[in-house]
Amino acid sequence: MKSSEPPRPVASALQNWSTLSGTIRQLARRYQLIRILAGLSLGLLVLGTQHRLAGQAADLQAQWGQTRPVWVATGPVAAGEVLAATTVSEMAVPLRFVPDGPALTNPTGQRTRVRLSRGEIILSERLGLGPASASAVRTPSGWLTVALSDQGELFTIGDRVDLHDLADGARLATNAVIVDVAERHVGVAVTPDAVGNVIMALGRGGVIPVLRG
Repeated sequence: MKSSEPPRPVASALQNWSTLSGTIRQLARRYQLIRILAGLSLGLLVLGTQHRLAGQAADLQAQWGQTRPVWVATGPVAAGEVLAATTVSEMAVPLRFVPDGPALTNPTGQRTRVRLSRGEIILSERLGLGPASASAVRTPSGWLTVALSDQGELFTIGDRVDLHDLADGARLATNAVIVDVAERHVGVAVTPDAVGNVIMALGRGGVIPVLRG
């Protein structure tokens, strides 16, 4: 005679709902814990970044903290131009960025020997007296300027040229500087040791400037 198995209990809807609710609560607690841990990690990361940036800012301030007033060009200024109140301005610059020999006083009214770019610090050695001609100011210190005829249409102020004797082609000067350009002549600055040969060549027949690349 076969023995009959006891009937299996059938879960009620209430039991199923209780089990499901427990699972949901467990997952919710786990998810909430994950959110808390993620929030803490993000907060620690932000605090660490802020601390690192604050340290870098302090280091930069320690390096660049000391400044000094200098005069700078407010825009492009051509070589030989007289500096005006609108073309220069005083500003504080970190000491590490200040080159040697900045202008100590307001350079308004003086000529610049070189072309200045916007924001460039104005140096004393690159200034000339106001009454001097633009050509004189553009002439490098210690050099001499001579005029060459019938060359004005070929060159621009600031060009570097070699000078050759028209009679025999001999090179008289190297790396001379065009400091003035007119319709029918140019002013060329040469070193003192070359000016004698240039003048002699002019007396013999002429001098040809050759543009350097």
